[in-house]
Amino acid sequence: MTFALDTRLPLGRLGLLLNLAFFAVVLAAAASLSHWLMAAKLPGGHAQHEGDNAVAALVAAEGAKAATDAAKAELKAKAEAAGKKAYDEALAHGRQTWFPFEIFLAIIWALMGGGYLSVAIQRRMNDAGQRGLWLLVIGHLGVWALAGTVAFHALLADAGKLSTSSPWVLVPAVGLLLVLPAFLGGSGHGEEHD
Repeated sequence: MTFALDTRLPLGRLGLLLNLAFFAVVLAAAASLSHWLMAAKLPGGHAQHEGDNAVAALVAAEGAKAATDAAKAELKAKAEAAGKKAYDEALAHGRQTWFPFEIFLAIIWALMGGGYLSVAIQRRMNDAGQRGLWLLVIGHLGVWALAGTVAFHALLADAGKLSTSSPWVLVPAVGLLLVLPAFLGGSGHGEEHD
């Protein structure tokens, strides 16, 4: 009953806390997996192939000319440098190619997490007897801020946007403050069922 989608069912403080914690973990795992797939796995596989091809091409072109050990060592160093350069270029191009899909997946995860947590906050506010449009808007904005932050965390961290001076650091704190009235609201029927 804690994870039910029916807004008529009561939800106590502990139930809301369980919903927030569970879906934050699930959302963070899904968003991190998506980020790893789009930023490392897919572009990295192609980049490795391009780097290997550059090394093989250079060795094939100049391999017969290297007769001495010193020439072979120089060719190996030159081939590794060419392979590293080709790898880096292919990785950068691959990340640019997959970046729109990564943003799309982060938006999808934020919508799914925010939608489910909106149901949870609505159940809690209904159970606590909180009425009024401003209370509903505050609670829903809070859970959407939390879901958006969790969904975009891996992307923002990779881009270096999560320093202590970044405004993105304040979003989860503001989200938690906006959810606070739902925790502080009166107890209803949900407190007995959690």
